[in-house]
Amino acid sequence: MTIWLEPTSPPPTRPRKLETTRNPALIAVLGLCVYLAGCGQRATTVQGIGSVTPAAAPLDGGSSVTIEGSGFQPDSKISFGGAAATTTFVDQGKISAVVPPGQDEGVVDVVVQSAATGSAQALSRSFTFTGSRAQETLQSLNPSNLTVGQSNTVMVYGTNLSRSGTTIRVNGDAVPTTLIDRTHLSFTAPKLGAGTYSVTAYATDNGVSGALSLVYAAPPASEKITSIAPTSATAGTTFTLDVTGTGFPTDGKLLIGGIAATTTIVSSTEAKASVGPLTAGSYSVVLQSASTGSTQYAGSLLVTGSSTAESITAVSTTTIPLNRTVTVTVTGAGFPNGAVVTLNGQLVGTTAVQDSSHLLATMIASSPGPYTLAVRNPDGTSVTYGAPFVVESALSISSTALSSVQSGVAFSIPLTATGGLAPYAWSSSALPQGIALSAGGVLSGTVSVSAASVLSVPLTVTDSLQSSAQATARMPVTVVAVTAPVSPITTTSASGTSLTACGALSSANTTYVLQNDVQSAGTCFGITADNVTLNLNGHVIKYANSDSSRANYGVLVADCWDTQLSGIPSNLCGGSHKNPTILNGTITQGSAAAPQSHAIRLGQATTQASQTMHDLTINIAAQDTSAIYDQYPPGNTSIYNIVINDAVTAVSNRDQLLGYPIRLDYGGSTVGTNAQDVVHDVTCNGSPQGCIVSGGALLAYNNKGKLGPSQYVGGYGIFLGGNNSEAYGNSFTGATRGFEIEGSNVKLHDNTLAIQDSATVHDPGHNPDGCEIDGTYGIRVKAYAPGIVPTNVSITNNNITVTAGPCQAQGLRFTDLTGSESITVANNTFSVVQAGSTTMNSGVSLDNTDGKSIVFNGNTFNNAPSLFVFYGGYDGATNLNLNGTFTGSSTIYARCGGAACTNLNVTGLPSTPVLQCESDHLAVTVTANGKALSCP
Repeated sequence: MTIWLEPTSPPPTRPRKLETTRNPALIAVLGLCVYLAGCGQRATTVQGIGSVTPAAAPLDGGSSVTIEGSGFQPDSKISFGGAAATTTFVDQGKISAVVPPGQDEGVVDVVVQSAATGSAQALSRSFTFTGSRAQETLQSLNPSNLTVGQSNTVMVYGTNLSRSGTTIRVNGDAVPTTLIDRTHLSFTAPKLGAGTYSVTAYATDNGVSGALSLVYAAPPASEKITSIAPTSATAGTTFTLDVTGTGFPTDGKLLIGGIAATTTIVSSTEAKASVGPLTAGSYSVVLQSASTGSTQYAGSLLVTGSSTAESITAVSTTTIPLNRTVTVTVTGAGFPNGAVVTLNGQLVGTTAVQDSSHLLATMIASSPGPYTLAVRNPDGTSVTYGAPFVVESALSISSTALSSVQSGVAFSIPLTATGGLAPYAWSSSALPQGIALSAGGVLSGTVSVSAASVLSVPLTVTDSLQSSAQATARMPVTVVAVTAPVSPITTTSASGTSLTACGALSSANTTYVLQNDVQSAGTCFGITADNVTLNLNGHVIKYANSDSSRANYGVLVADCWDTQLSGIPSNLCGGSHKNPTILNGTITQGSAAAPQSHAIRLGQATTQASQTMHDLTINIAAQDTSAIYDQYPPGNTSIYNIVINDAVTAVSNRDQLLGYPIRLDYGGSTVGTNAQDVVHDVTCNGSPQGCIVSGGALLAYNNKGKLGPSQYVGGYGIFLGGNNSEAYGNSFTGATRGFEIEGSNVKLHDNTLAIQDSATVHDPGHNPDGCEIDGTYGIRVKAYAPGIVPTNVSITNNNITVTAGPCQAQGLRFTDLTGSESITVANNTFSVVQAGSTTMNSGVSLDNTDGKSIVFNGNTFNNAPSLFVFYGGYDGATNLNLNGTFTGSSTIYARCGGAACTNLNVTGLPSTPVLQCESDHLAVTVTANGKALSCP
């Protein structure tokens, strides 16, 4: 994740990427702001080169050099003789680079350029390329075998492939070629007939060696049965069945009426089977293979003989669940070809005649109750089964919520289910600590918490039907913390140095104890020494009472060189200020507070070792304000037992992440490398932009709040922007987004959301229709390629409800993923509710994303019938395999006008799938419940 910083030192990194918009004018304006390092901000120092060390390297490139100078920016790029180098920003006076391959021996210019400042400086004729380039060599192809008529991208592997003019030739003809790096080329193979073709390379200086081969083969014949002989036989006899066709596999077996026969595969066009004796009836003929599947003969084998009285002697089950497809075997005698199974005289599915004694009926009933099962013949006659056939109502969990349980107090609560066939068996995939579930459905245990929290318990119930129907639900368990009576705080209840007025806290290893409420015109306290504890002793700090000329703070722990602190009294900033602790009281922002007047302002990790803030109430209201804002934190930050009453109604720039109640701003320079910060039991009451945002490693649990309404809906309850982060047990409601993941090795589990879009929450600065681009998300995973690719992410056991109002809502969102991330989504419940007139609301959505690394398992998607199961975003989506338990909608929406949507697969939909396409779509191919769908 990249977090924007206001002008300070170290300098800001690149801006956050906006969601794609289809408004070119808006893109141009926002892009200009980005490259000017933020609209309205002060320009940074012009950069210049002082020296390049070493000043010479071989022509092949790959050497490391150091460039020293001044004014370097995090986005500064280095080029040697016009060729771009791989650049690493060290600080404003130093950059390291890997030298690219040179074109010729000799002296070249070295140039440093920054898009953020718009500056470019060159050191003329300061670097020399020496020696000669090594021989280019071709080594191998992947793939090296293609099908006749197929065009494909082929990768070429070799050594020293550094000439941009190198072209691949197939059979002597040049083909489109792309140089990837020194060991990889790719080319587009032409469509050719069967044969072996040479693959060579040509460069302007004829410096490529090695010749390879590309083999084109005819496609395999499709498997098909065209005829059988004989087509009829006499009952009670044994005979040889000769089957002919195409594409027969060597491991094929013939099934006669579903029963395997002794089979000989003569060739790819012939198979023989020993058959009989059979009773009279019609038999299917199927060729089955473990490698290729199965193919069925279009006709049937008819066996004739003495007539047997038709009867039903047994069915494999006499009870089936409501609205569930079940296959029932009917056993008897005398069943003719074309016989069908009926319930109360009506067809409820399909029937396959295996032989005269066995029928397979695939049925689904839409109404519960007792039925009469019968077999109806082609001539209109029928035979009835003598026992009742019962359709049970659908299995469901009727326990939806529990009464509150007390922390530390044992409880035992029976669960209930309806439908299906009792007795039921209960289980859970992940019980919270301290809770047990018996197979008979009794939830019990003892849970101990320090503050009220809501636990999410996943439940599964299975009935005793032969088909074992299952129902799942996630049950919230509210745990109420039992607290002892609090005695009034007195000035003698804490020991330390007495404190009665605002000022500098400059004595190291000291605990300061506030003896009374205090006020200040501007900033109140400044911590400027190591190991200082500020104990508010139950009292109130009120700051920024009358000074509106600049940002002021309740407690300041930062270096004076920070340009944001210009105008702060010098005795309130600076010093070493390691290991500050602030606790036990209230910090309230005054009515004169200027924007970004944070209640607690910390900064500069180089002089801090750890930070602790707990048992505080913080009240803020001014524009862009955070309750706790930490710039360049050291890691090991601990924030807990804090209530934030956030009356901030607007932020000036949501892309700079202004207005988050708790903001741990790593500036993009130490993403995921810090020791893990811990934030827990924080309550955010209201907020213009979510609750917690971090660019480093974060552990966040048991945080909660009702967020918004405000100017923006772009914020998230928790923004996990760093690597090695985890969030669980958090619960948020209100007008907001839920969770954002932009780091690697992230675990998001056992959280609860009930959020919605609102008519009062608009973002006209990002989309002209007044809505945040693509609306509200429950959970989003996003990559900012090439810098940040969130790998090894798990999203499990979360209960997410998102309501769509005048703007869009999506339960789960993936943006800009490359297909290499490894993301697991398991045992979650995503519910999307329609409360307005918007479209493009969905359970899952992808935009500019290759989904081949996303694995779904055991999720439930509840989408209102008017919504969409899946939404393919404007910038395209590919390679998704979405499965789970779906309710409501079976419609997939393809808005693929900016890029194609291909190879999208959805299984488990509750009804016949439908694909809805926009008029300006590109290629769209979807498979839903095994049905191929595409846009015309």
